[in-house]
Amino acid sequence: MEPKAEQCSQRYLDFGINRQDWPVVVIGFAAMMAIAIPVGYLLGAIKPHLPTALAGGTGAWEALLKLVKEPLETSFFEELFFRALIFGWMAKRLPLEAAAILSTLIFGLTHIPAGLAMVVFATVLGYILAKAYARTKRIMVPVIIHYLVILAGSFLL
Repeated sequence: MEPKAEQCSQRYLDFGINRQDWPVVVIGFAAMMAIAIPVGYLLGAIKPHLPTALAGGTGAWEALLKLVKEPLETSFFEELFFRALIFGWMAKRLPLEAAAILSTLIFGLTHIPAGLAMVVFATVLGYILAKAYARTKRIMVPVIIHYLVILAGSFLL
């Protein structure tokens, strides 16, 4: 049962995560691995970060720091903006599903500079993240899923 819009927007900046949230993280991450990662790879939307991070003569620690830091920053700030602010605002004014779809489309369209395939990939990811956020009402859940997807893309593709 999904929470009502008021519940979703009341605690939209809850940074905690508890034991009940971990299945949502696992399911969200598994959904991205099963659907969006292969599709994104086939469409050329996903490009590994690992060779990029190791290029330019950086040492192993600098490359590792870059691989951990950049996806973490991206995940954290994109989720604060798109899920906590945009989705949270829309969830107060629209039915929850409409808010999820609209905020997801905005998230996907902001990836236009990376190409159409990345727009599709980001839209699928955005919907999963919006649903995870709506279900748990905790911003750290989509942050963790987003981070794991970027990290997986960095190492697996």
